[in-house]
Amino acid sequence: MNALSFTCRLLIFISLVALGSCLLAQPYTTALGGRLGTGTGVTIKHYLAEPFAVEGQLLYQGLGLRAGALGLYHFDIDRRGNNRFYTGAGAYAGYLGRKKETDRLRAVAGIDLSAGVELVFPTLPASISLDWQPGLQFAGDGPSLRLQQAGMSLRVFLN
Repeated sequence: MNALSFTCRLLIFISLVALGSCLLAQPYTTALGGRLGTGTGVTIKHYLAEPFAVEGQLLYQGLGLRAGALGLYHFDIDRRGNNRFYTGAGAYAGYLGRKKETDRLRAVAGIDLSAGVELVFPTLPASISLDWQPGLQFAGDGPSLRLQQAGMSLRVFLN
């Protein structure tokens, strides 16, 4: 990770923490939105039963596409439940694109851990979250530990 990328992520994190005092929790069951970060794409989050949720991701990453699912457990950060910390784990599969014209597409698969914070806007049916998703990739370029996975998601409540 280069210095500029780290600085941008740090500024985003600090901004989200600062926004925390202005945000309030609103209950929702399902939310759909976009994700920016190491991978860019679409995310959907659905609460099965409080405090358990599942999250699906379809991300463009590393000249390829990956689909993943995470199981998440949420903890209230404050007594009012305005902000939430979450942690969980899941799996993904997809493909990596070609690095050179002669390369073939490569299948990838692995497991991810997830830790993050979700903040809900008081007057909008939307939330913003920032997370870190370290993982272990089993297929693709061979087994590898991926610690640099991070992202920010903005979701709109569907119900």
